[in-house]
Amino acid sequence: MIFCTSSSFLIAQELLEVEGAIQIKHTTNPTPVEGTIRWNGEDFEGWDGQEWISLTTGRTISDVQGNIYRVAKIGTQYWMADNLKTEKYANDDFIPDGTGLGDISANPTPNFFFYYDDDIDNVTRYGRLYTWYAATDNRNICPTGWHVPSEAEFNTLITYLGGATLAGGKMKIEGTGRWNSDKGDNTSEFSALPGGRRTPTGMFVADGAAGYYWSTSEQSPSVGKNLELLGGFENANILPVLSKKDGHSVRCIRD
Repeated sequence: MIFCTSSSFLIAQELLEVEGAIQIKHTTNPTPVEGTIRWNGEDFEGWDGQEWISLTTGRTISDVQGNIYRVAKIGTQYWMADNLKTEKYANDDFIPDGTGLGDISANPTPNFFFYYDDDIDNVTRYGRLYTWYAATDNRNICPTGWHVPSEAEFNTLITYLGGATLAGGKMKIEGTGRWNSDKGDNTSEFSALPGGRRTPTGMFVADGAAGYYWSTSEQSPSVGKNLELLGGFENANILPVLSKKDGHSVRCIRD
């Protein structure tokens, strides 16, 4: 452990060697001093001024099924840094599995999740794809205390990252290991993935080339608004043209 002492003439560091244990107590103080460290019985945590963060695993959250998601603080917002994987709403109800259904365009309000190419192994790579109806269901598809973002919340993110012509590059996971072509450096730590989408007729498109993320906002009764990120471009676009029956990725934002 390093202790610092200072005067108007001297700044010194001294190494404190301790034989035995240093005890850090558990605290339930709702407004501790920023930088406070506590032991919660299982892990060391630090208070960042707004919440307790694990000092061993970083800031994470989990959904009702126990799936773990990293969290990125971007400006004043907290975003999931992984695509949603859950099969359940926050109230423990199951989301219907749309695997193998094919054309759902005749269903007026299809409420389903999918795997890209109907291949469950793609959940590990990209998370699940959800229709707009599933993503905006009032049972809440996100972990408790989190929600699917509105168009306005996506726009706040885009503006903070330099605007629509630059934000996409700062949001995409870097390199070409996931993106077929890339202009991303992930400086925001949003870690966007090119999970593609499922069309209402059952086609899977844009794996490795594009990421589509639902917002709760809508263009019309049949068209939802989503964030689109494309490989090879730095843009971050809000699209007002795709059917609510499409299967898209979901990123949750903290309440």
